[in-house]
Amino acid sequence: MDETYTSIALLEYMGEEYPDPYAADEAARQASEQLGDLSQVPGVQLWEPTRSTMALSQGYQRPNGTIPYKNQVVLTVFQLTPQMGKESYVLQLEDLPQEYLIRDGDRCTVKIKDGLWEDIAYDAFPARLPAKVRVVEDGTITLVDETQNITLDLSWLKEQEKCFDYVRATGIDVSTGQTITDEYLMGYRQVVVGTTGIIGKALYSYEGKSGVLIEVDPGDSGFSPQPGKRYLIHGQLYDSGNSGRAVVVTDFYEGCEQSPWVEYDSYDDSIFAQSIFTEYAQKYELGNNYIQVEASDQIAALEPFQQGTLYLREGRYPQAGEREVCVITFQWMVVGISNQAEGYEGRVWVSQGEPLPQTPLFGYMLGRAVLDNQNAVEAVKQMETQISDGVRVTLYDQGYAAAAQPLQAMEATAQGITLASLVGVLAVLCLFAFLFVGRQQQAVDVMVSLGTPKGGIRLWLLSGAILVAGIAILAGMAISAGSMQLLVGLALQTAQALYAADRRYSDGALGVSKDMEPSQSIPLWPALAAGVVVFVVALLLCVAFLRQARQKNTLRQGKSRVRVPRSGTSTAGAGALRFAWLSARRGGWRSVVVPVTSMVLTAFLGTLMVTALGWDGQKVQLYENTAITGQFTSVNGRQYTDLRLYDPWKLCDSGLIEEIQVYTSVPYWLQEESPTFADTALGGQLQDAWISKQPDMVFLNGLDVAPEFIYGEEKNITWLEGWDESFLADPSYYKEGRMSAWPCVASGDWMKKYALKLGDEVVVRADTMGDATVHIVGSYVTKTKSESMFLPLSFRCLPPWEAENDEQTIPYNGSFYGCCFTLKSAYDLENFREFLAQERYTMPGVLDGTRLVVLLDDGVFTQTVEALGRYMTLSQILFPVLFVLMGVLGFVVSWLMVNGRRMEFAIMRGLGAPQKWVFGSFFLEQSILCLAGCMVSGVALNLWSGTPLVWLAALGFGLCYLTGCALAVRAVGRTKIFTLLTHAD
Repeated sequence: MDETYTSIALLEYMGEEYPDPYAADEAARQASEQLGDLSQVPGVQLWEPTRSTMALSQGYQRPNGTIPYKNQVVLTVFQLTPQMGKESYVLQLEDLPQEYLIRDGDRCTVKIKDGLWEDIAYDAFPARLPAKVRVVEDGTITLVDETQNITLDLSWLKEQEKCFDYVRATGIDVSTGQTITDEYLMGYRQVVVGTTGIIGKALYSYEGKSGVLIEVDPGDSGFSPQPGKRYLIHGQLYDSGNSGRAVVVTDFYEGCEQSPWVEYDSYDDSIFAQSIFTEYAQKYELGNNYIQVEASDQIAALEPFQQGTLYLREGRYPQAGEREVCVITFQWMVVGISNQAEGYEGRVWVSQGEPLPQTPLFGYMLGRAVLDNQNAVEAVKQMETQISDGVRVTLYDQGYAAAAQPLQAMEATAQGITLASLVGVLAVLCLFAFLFVGRQQQAVDVMVSLGTPKGGIRLWLLSGAILVAGIAILAGMAISAGSMQLLVGLALQTAQALYAADRRYSDGALGVSKDMEPSQSIPLWPALAAGVVVFVVALLLCVAFLRQARQKNTLRQGKSRVRVPRSGTSTAGAGALRFAWLSARRGGWRSVVVPVTSMVLTAFLGTLMVTALGWDGQKVQLYENTAITGQFTSVNGRQYTDLRLYDPWKLCDSGLIEEIQVYTSVPYWLQEESPTFADTALGGQLQDAWISKQPDMVFLNGLDVAPEFIYGEEKNITWLEGWDESFLADPSYYKEGRMSAWPCVASGDWMKKYALKLGDEVVVRADTMGDATVHIVGSYVTKTKSESMFLPLSFRCLPPWEAENDEQTIPYNGSFYGCCFTLKSAYDLENFREFLAQERYTMPGVLDGTRLVVLLDDGVFTQTVEALGRYMTLSQILFPVLFVLMGVLGFVVSWLMVNGRRMEFAIMRGLGAPQKWVFGSFFLEQSILCLAGCMVSGVALNLWSGTPLVWLAALGFGLCYLTGCALAVRAVGRTKIFTLLTHAD
């Protein structure tokens, strides 16, 4: 079974940009260096830190994935034509020209040399203006004054850029809460916004297009093309908002003195042979078409292969230490080809023997351990004690635990049954040998008397034993071979049903699970081996009992030993009790067997009872002391942040949620840090890119859901006096807090950077929110050096229990980026699973349902409950059987102890002892011995367990023992004396 499954543990650093595989995070690199050699952890078969590098392949073009220079181009353009565009600008009233048109909504003012018309009607639709004095703009601008019979064409004002709009901008001063108004004129003028041309030869372009129209933006390069000239330019493609493509001319690098554009006459110019343009074209081509090389001595255990995302389509994997071969490549020898999967384009896998160059860690995957399947869980726990904060260990066992537990349970049960069967078989074989030889006792005596040799007697007796035992063993082997398949199948089904567990949405069931079909063929050699062993043992026991039978009536030479009392005898206190006491004292080994047996069996029963009670108590404590948490995640179940959740509050409809925390965020920055961007499509894209890299202003109702803490990093927060985490869930800020400084928890590193302290107020600008004054009431420190700022969720939305309508529960951007929750009780876990299934929430690794993936942190809890449940189920099935067996064993032992003393019964009866006296003597003797053992065991168990219920075990065994004793004494007491003297055991 171990060959079918491969268990691995992935070690990842939960950094600020997790899970970006190309992030250069210094904290992740330090964590990688601190890991040490985890191969020494018990259960770890192979430990490999992440070892990868980039390589180049001539002629390979990367189809998708991460392409760093995808928009960079080096190309020629010709037939360049200037493109004019309208630009808006602010004009003060005192700067108005002599003639103008000012629009103010549906009113306007006109001043020309022919006169001044103030506050007259304005509209673009003549039919809507019944006014006698009006301005109509419908393709042309016309002034109509019916009072003076004047009609003037004012279109020339627009052509001369003398048309303006009157603008009133209102806002709220966040520091005072007062409304402020700003008034100004907005003018419009035509400017050259770019140039259109045709792409000629492309030294490098990822798209590789030529002969198509393209917009050329000069940017800050000073590019001012002349009509009819041809140019070689270096730039960056961007989306201009039109249907075509656009390129902005950019420097090769910051501070580069070489112009990013140059005029040329023909393609024979030297700049096309050797220049900075050709160098950068080659750089972009090679950089975009890189291949990623990853080294491992067990490639099949790498996550994409182990999880089934990739599989070997042809060939084989490189062997450990093998060099100059790979799974798929363009430079080494190809020994294997995998399938294609999104996110794994241009990947090559080689063995650790390949001498790859040493490169720093990119991304957050620190390494991977291949684990022994049976010890995988223990190995992960051991690794977690050796790693630093911020590092997470994820176990993928391909469903081994779920598949192995039934088989392991069946194996353990089979071993127990086998052991018990061996004891039973040995007892049965002893009984068989005893009875078979005993029945031939008289024949053996006659043969010995007649002088038959030992070998003849042995041969005669063993021939019968061989015949009887052989027939029985052959019949048993046939039955075993015929029923083994059915019995194993039934046992496996029972074990699977016993170990069946609901692991939906559980963190204990991450990754793919393999289905393993049990072997359909059962070998016959176990039945044959068992038959041979039983046959040999039966014959050996027969030989042993035969030797005893031959020596039974043989006279022995030597001295006889007679027990003499140490003191004089007495007849005081004569009666059943005195005889019982004296018999117990003088019984020798017989008087030791009963109390020892009673003590051992009572202790066994008491231990079973205490164990069963302990399991019940442990299960109750586990449910009462465990808090079940969970969160929304990515499909693979490993990313808890930067999600898109539109209604996480719906989980509250289950009625099983004790607490739910959500967060949403917007980037923020200090106003003086913002660079100036051009008022163009490209400028807008560059501004958006810059904003996306700024730290986040995070709105949440609890710190557990914060991106810095949701992965389990300890919260290290210093509070301003009078403040604590509860302010984040305060709903009052939804209406009242917008007029004052916003309380926040800021990063200690950010505060140090700007020389801030607790209690300070600072104005920040948030994307889509404008300027806001924040009041620092707490500071936190993390290893990721985060600069995020935490504010109450009510600045953006309210939870359902505080909202007046559904709209108030949705943030302005329409979605939340993370959510975690806690169930009211662990008893609600299964009901919550059913709720998630009914609402079609998605399980990790499964692409169905709503694509809203929920992960419950219940793996350890569920595993513990399952173990206790199995123990309790086994106790409910097995313990009653064991109690009955122990009772029967006590009954049988008492029967044998009494039935083996027939001669004593015959002597007492022959001396005229009354039947009641005989019964009392033997019964009281066994009672004294049995109760002595039960009392010792009961006291010891009571002191050990602290529960008086163990006395029930002593009482139960004592009753069974004494019942067997009473029946045996009564049965033997009613037997005739002659029968007692002649009956053979």
